[in-house]
Amino acid sequence: MAIKLFCYRKGNSILHKIPALIKILFMMVFCVTCFLGGQMEISEEIFQKWVLIQLLYCSCICILLFFLGKGKFSTVLQMKWVLWFGLLVTVFRIYPDYKNGLLAGGLYTIRFFFASFACQLIFETTSSLEIREGFEDVHKVVCKVLPFMKNINLAFVISLAVTFIPEVFETWNKVRLAKKARQGKNRRFFQNLLVEITALLSVLLGLAETKRKAILNRGFSI
Repeated sequence: MAIKLFCYRKGNSILHKIPALIKILFMMVFCVTCFLGGQMEISEEIFQKWVLIQLLYCSCICILLFFLGKGKFSTVLQMKWVLWFGLLVTVFRIYPDYKNGLLAGGLYTIRFFFASFACQLIFETTSSLEIREGFEDVHKVVCKVLPFMKNINLAFVISLAVTFIPEVFETWNKVRLAKKARQGKNRRFFQNLLVEITALLSVLLGLAETKRKAILNRGFSI
C-alpha cells in the first residue's frame, strides 16, 4: 500500500475551507489534550472516570474531523503503523507487571492513535502554501506589536518545519514505489527496510540542501 501519511489531499470539504492557522493551532491543543494526565502505570489510575471521558471526547473529535474532511477509509488504514508502534511500547511496559503494563501500553496506543489520526486529517486538508500563509499572517500581526520581529522570519522557519513533515512521508512513498518497480516483490523484510531507509535519508538530505539553496537565492534571512 502506498504511504500517504500527512500528505495533502485536494477537496472542497468543510475542513478544507477552515483557515490553516486555526487547524494547526487546534491540532497542537488537541494533541496535548490527548495526553493530559501523563503516564499511568496502574489499573486504578487508568480506569478513572475522567480518563474514560477524555478518551470519549477524543474519539468524538476524531470522528467529527473525519466527516468534516470527507475522509476515506484508506485514511484509517494508513494508521496501522500506530498499532505496531503501540505494540512495541507495550512490550517494554509489561515487565515486570504484566497486567498493569499491558493496560498502560494499551492506553498509550489509544491516545497516540487519536493524536496521529487528527494530525493526518489536518494535513490531508491543508496545503503547504496555506500553512505558510497562515503563519505569515500571524507574523505580520506580531510585527505591528513587536517591530523588532521584522528582522526574525520566525513564521517562515515554523512553516518550513511543519510542511517538511508530509514531505518526508511523500518521499518515502516515492522511494518504495521506485524500489518495487526495479526489484519487484522481495520477501526479505529487514533488508528491504534498510535499503528504503538509506535511500530515504539520501533523498531527504538532497531535498534539504535544495531548499537551503532556494532560500538563500531568494534572500530570506532565517
